[in-house]
Amino acid sequence: MPDTEDGECGDGKLDSEELCDDGNENNLDGCQEDCKPGPVMVWCHDINGREPKVEVSHWHNTIVSSTYDIFDERVNVRLLNPETGIAESDFSFEFPLPSSVAVAPDKIIFSHGKDTGVDDFLVLDLALNQLPGFGKAGVVEISASENQVLALSVGSFGDGGVQSFTYAGEETWIHAFTDGYFGSLVQSDEIVYIGGTSVPEPGGECLVSRLDATSGFPLNPVWSLDYGDFCQVRDLSLGEEELYLANGLLENEVQKIALVSLTLEGTLKYYSLVESDTTGEAAVPTKINSTKNFVVTSYRTPSGVGILTTTPELELLWNYHTPGKNITSTVSSSDSIYLAWEIDTSTSRMCRFNMN
Repeated sequence: MPDTEDGECGDGKLDSEELCDDGNENNLDGCQEDCKPGPVMVWCHDINGREPKVEVSHWHNTIVSSTYDIFDERVNVRLLNPETGIAESDFSFEFPLPSSVAVAPDKIIFSHGKDTGVDDFLVLDLALNQLPGFGKAGVVEISASENQVLALSVGSFGDGGVQSFTYAGEETWIHAFTDGYFGSLVQSDEIVYIGGTSVPEPGGECLVSRLDATSGFPLNPVWSLDYGDFCQVRDLSLGEEELYLANGLLENEVQKIALVSLTLEGTLKYYSLVESDTTGEAAVPTKINSTKNFVVTSYRTPSGVGILTTTPELELLWNYHTPGKNITSTVSSSDSIYLAWEIDTSTSRMCRFNMN
């Protein structure tokens, strides 16, 4: 424990150089073991199923979560009370393994990566009634705004693309990739940002391609970030005046996480390199989410999963690691973090943390 001029961190007495000191009985009660403010665990629940996903409905006071039954090929969808984590609605639908979920003003949409033909999106209303499906096959990620759904597909040779659909299922535009391998996207009302790499091998650079959100017309130039021996944008998040990137980096055969903040004109604002997680293992980012007060990046390691919480300037606040796999994360405007990950072969865990 670190010492202060007046006493020792963890003795339960607030000294002059400490921001908090509650005796360090619980590292998730708002005061961390270094006597600095930290997150508060609000609730955690274990649920049946694998491949968990969680999203905040920013238009409604609810959390959309799902798990997958790999034996029956059914997706179990739950609407959770954000205060308790208890499911207020719970239904099961026959569907291939979901690759992505997006929450629109009045719909919940699941995509999958299998080529099954027609009706390749599972579309639900907010009462979890199934609506007519639409979309395309082989979609790895979808993004929803008030006006459109974007579907990102990835080809084996960089020949994927992005399609735009209305909520009536009408295709409005399509953009095919000609250079680069892309696997993540986020959209504003005006611009679609797509993250990937130039080549999926050593020498690959991180790329951000931009499209006009209304027409799908490409906006030049493509932004390129050259870090380490290989760099890939694994996920993106839009802030109020910046774009956050969670990059997978290979440097001297060691996997690292490179967090980047860019202006909306593509200029570098902040950069933070995470060489390993709290266990000393190599870490690979999976999702990044942001609010005006903090940025959350979920990651995986050989032995488990975790999240990095930073300031908007990408200064580390909190690093949480736990056994498990297939982690996903999201945040709410009220500075809450929602996490979901597998804890064994049949069970997933979903938790809410509040940031102080």
